[in-house]
Amino acid sequence: MSCSARLLVDHALDLVADGVDPDEAISAAAEIVHCAPAARSLARTVLIALVTRPATTTSPEASP
Repeated sequence: MSCSARLLVDHALDLVADGVDPDEAISAAAEIVHCAPAARSLARTVLIALVTRPATTTSPEASP
């Protein structure tokens, strides 16, 4: 399968949702989706940003 960083992140997010560590998830996803090192690095950065960002909730009272 050809690679895009987004496809790699999508596969890795599925693994993270199953409880896999983000770094391990990227490595495992890269075995399925073969990527250039730059795409793999970008995917790792995006995945870490997604899984470590704080959860945001918007209540009706907080909306303008």
